[in-house]
Amino acid sequence: MSATYRVGEYYTDLSNPAAPVVYRCMAAGDKTSSVWAQVSGASAGAGFNYRGAWNATTTYNPNDAVLLGSGTSSGLFLSVIPANNNAPDSGIGWVQLCSYATWL
Repeated sequence: MSATYRVGEYYTDLSNPAAPVVYRCMAAGDKTSSVWAQVSGASAGAGFNYRGAWNATTTYNPNDAVLLGSGTSSGLFLSVIPANNNAPDSGIGWVQLCSYATWL
């Protein structure tokens, strides 16, 4: 059985841990028919721009990575839109790369 990918899903390629790359599904399909766009990494720009802990008064841009340290969606987030003033856990303009949440 082949996996089916949906538009809007993200994939993080960690084959090189020093330079992870994030892709977004642009056209649904299986592993051979789906279409992916690179949203971070060398060919998408300058790679991650680690900005530390998320700050509500800061405007973020594509490839800015921030930590959200509390709540059920705590973890590392990557901005994928320009002039991003949304909270990372809103899901608007952010991709969660990893989670630090504790399951209850």
